[in-house]
Amino acid sequence: MIANSNNPQKRSESIGSLAWICGGGVILGASLIIAGIIINIATNNSGNLLGS
Repeated sequence: MIANSNNPQKRSESIGSLAWICGGGVILGASLIIAGIIINIATNNSGNLLGS
């Protein structure tokens, strides 16, 4: 964004890509939280899988 500060067209494109980067970060964070919840349920918070 700093390199394109003099060009309004390029600056708007970089702002749009920044929104995609933030959205991807939110999706990645949510998937890590969901995976943690699933692992916690599957191991019953003991570190060993249920049934073993």
